Amino acid sequence: MHQTHCFVTGIFAVLMAGCSGNPATSTGQPGSSGATGEGGSNEGGAGSGASGGGGSGEAGAVGTGGGGTGSGAGGGGAGVRANPELDALVTENLAKAHMPGLAACIVKGGKVAWCNGYGLADIEAERAVTPDTAFLLASVSKTVTATTLMQLWEKKAFELDDDVAPAVPFQVEHPTSNLPITYRGLLTHTASVRDDFDTMKKFYDYEGRPDISLVDALSGYFEPGGAYYDAQQNFVPAPPGTQFEYSNMGITLVGYLAEALSGTDFAELSRQTVLEPLGMTRSSWRISDFAPEELAMPYAWKGGAYEPYGQYTFADYPDGALRASAADLARFLAAISAGGTLEGTQILEGATVAEMVEVQLPAVTPKQGLVFYHVQSGGDDWVGHDGIESGVATQMYYRPSDGLGFVLLMNADWGDTAPIGVIRNALIGFGETLP
Repeated sequence: MHQTHCFVTGIFAVLMAGCSGNPATSTGQPGSSGATGEGGSNEGGAGSGASGGGGSGEAGAVGTGGGGTGSGAGGGGAGVRANPELDALVTENLAKAHMPGLAACIVKGGKVAWCNGYGLADIEAERAVTPDTAFLLASVSKTVTATTLMQLWEKKAFELDDDVAPAVPFQVEHPTSNLPITYRGLLTHTASVRDDFDTMKKFYDYEGRPDISLVDALSGYFEPGGAYYDAQQNFVPAPPGTQFEYSNMGITLVGYLAEALSGTDFAELSRQTVLEPLGMTRSSWRISDFAPEELAMPYAWKGGAYEPYGQYTFADYPDGALRASAADLARFLAAISAGGTLEGTQILEGATVAEMVEVQLPAVTPKQGLVFYHVQSGGDDWVGHDGIESGVATQMYYRPSDGLGFVLLMNADWGDTAPIGVIRNALIGFGETLP
């Protein structure tokens, strides 16, 4: 398996431009035409088609249910407004992109305005995607991790420019610089922490519970002499605060800092302070919290057919292992887009959300907030995050100018991004017509 739970920071710009290309083959700042990360590649295949619900089947294709399957959005009162033209467009372009399934939601005016499901969550079981199907979120998970930590910032547990080392029971320092690794540095990917993907492959687990604990993974990675420590591979030479380097392990440390500062297991803390208050009842960091039929199966498209990866997680889970339904994630996005409050429940103060989406170090990384980042398309500014993993492609963005936002969760590798860009543009246009 290629290690990718992490690194998409530019696919949205590619999609909105309607461009095609492999998102996992280039590095750059958020909003660039490529994604940051290890540079793995996704395999594409020839020939596709949609069968069922208004599509026409071709050899090697999987039925994608052209009409979609809709439901209320996680208790938020959003329903499905019939739109056969949109459904047909989504179905056609999912087949072109070699995506078995898609769950999509639109947020508007601080609420979930619309959700729908298309295609199959599980091909073998012929189980359709619905807005309540739980998908692995990959790096979109990082926004929830950052939110959990920033709740503690509101309680004065730390300042953004504090050294993180005193908060954890293991050494955290740059091997050649005296400058500290700070909370702001970790949240903006400027802490000079580098991902050693050869090491991080060891953190994957297909049994549902990693053998390596979160604290053991981190102490082994950051502490000299640790089981996974390598001064050259785990850090970039530049002093902290002076260079952008997208870092999964940095955000994993963010999650553990929330645990250390609160005295509560990170997954449980996040559930108590973010997921549960927002009514995200189909969301969890633990595979064991889901029945198999509640989950979307991740797939690869190889040789004209879909191959399942199986369900998996990883020890460094705060950087990408949250599973959530589109309807649930839309509730989180609605809250963020409305300054931290949904239906009278506040998870963050408005000033904290403003801090998180504000560009922090413009001279170093001109589009990066605290985990959230900015992309520009068609003259509009969008804020959010992408995600990519083996068999997973996710996006969550909103437009600060009017609060319109979208969630896209898909269960296959990113390949040709152009068809997903067509879907994206159509959904945004549709969202603009909603009340």
